Amino acid sequence: MKKESRSRRVTEAGEGKSAATLRPRPFCTSSLRRGAFPDSIGITPSLLLCSLLATGCVRRTILITSEPPGALVWLNDREIGRTPVDVDFLYYGRYDVRLVHEAYEPLLGSGLATAPWWDTIGLDLVAELLPIELRSETVWHYDLEPKDDDPDALLRRAGELRSRVDPSRTLNPEP
Repeated sequence: MKKESRSRRVTEAGEGKSAATLRPRPFCTSSLRRGAFPDSIGITPSLLLCSLLATGCVRRTILITSEPPGALVWLNDREIGRTPVDVDFLYYGRYDVRLVHEAYEPLLGSGLATAPWWDTIGLDLVAELLPIELRSETVWHYDLEPKDDDPDALLRRAGELRSRVDPSRTLNPEP
């Protein structure tokens, strides 16, 4: 039995080759019958055309400045740097902004990034496919107020605010 299987292996592999060196024949397009893929010639130019058209891009940035410059900026609770700073973004809408400077009061606010006309639904697909670079830059400027650490001024401001409040609604009315 051993001899039969060995002789069969020799005839399949050919003289001087072992069965381990046999590899399946690779798929060859010339073995296809003519006309099996009539559109194959048109696919290549259209792929090339699509790749050429897909070279454009849209860059969206927010530039944040402050007076005085050098304030530390957080955008949506993520530290992004000191003013003036620009950051790339993907989505338009409202962003939370926090600015902190050593000698100035911290500023908590928000900024609105609005889409230009060419970056609206429907037109944005065309804008992404154009072979040019489009830029959307949103600029926000903030003025910081100096810190007032004077205790007498703090008490004076507290008294002014207290006088504005209705005395009947205070927690501890004065006798």
